[in-house]
This record gives sequence, C-alpha cells and structure tokens, in this order.
Amino acid sequence: MAWSKDAADFTTPVARGLLVVPTGTWRQGHPVTEQKKCWLCGTCWLFCPTQSRVEAGKFMDTNLDYCKGCGICANECPSGAVRMEAETAGGD
Repeated sequence: MAWSKDAADFTTPVARGLLVVPTGTWRQGHPVTEQKKCWLCGTCWLFCPTQSRVEAGKFMDTNLDYCKGCGICANECPSGAVRMEAETAGGD
C-alpha cells in the first residue's frame, strides 16, 4: 500500500492531520465489541494509539485497516465490552 495524505481515502486518523499507513495486515489479534455492553463512553478511542476505534451507531467498533492489535482498548474498556480475538488464517 502506498502512503497517502488524501483524507478521502481514510476516515478517522487522517482527519486529524496525521499521515497514516494501513497496518492491520500484520496484527496477531483484533478487538471485538459486544454491542450490548458498550456505553459509547469513548475510553477505547481515547487510549487507542492509532485511533482506529470508531463510532458505529450505538457502539464503538474498530477500523481494522489501522488496528495494530495491541489490546489497549480491551484493557481500558470500563464496561468490559471489548475483547481480543486471535486472527484467523483467512483474515478477520
């Protein structure tokens, strides 16, 4: 993938003026949100180093193109709505 500064190509991070490279292809795991437990408090977004957590209606979800799989969102979620899942051989 090529580097891009075009905000139309990306959603969350570039809108804040950051130069972002999709990094989701090398992670070992990814966050999964239990929608009924999510309070939309934004704590996961606040602590996410790539700000790949995004609002998806009534819960927070993850833009997997930028998620590095660090697990910080799952660790910091006060409601326990986010858990980490291992990547599968065929993708997410």
